[in-house]
Amino acid sequence: MDTNKNGSISRTEFSVAMKARLDRQSTLFDRAFSVADANGDGYISRDEAKVNPQLAEHFDEIDADHDGQLSKQELRATIRSAQLNELKSAR
Repeated sequence: MDTNKNGSISRTEFSVAMKARLDRQSTLFDRAFSVADANGDGYISRDEAKVNPQLAEHFDEIDADHDGQLSKQELRATIRSAQLNELKSAR
């Protein structure tokens, strides 16, 4: 993070590092979603979710609009919520 090697991290250095991290996470998420979305329709069906036991187990909880498929938005919202809950419990 300390790109100029001055022994401290500036706001700019921190922002650049965090953006790079978020970009990597977003790329990994998109790849994983595409793998699960076997038919490429932009959604994960209940059958497609079966390749991931945890996803299949929590399918109904993640499917916020109860349309029988998971969108990227629903999955992202669930992941964010889980991360926030983890942060809160760590305090």
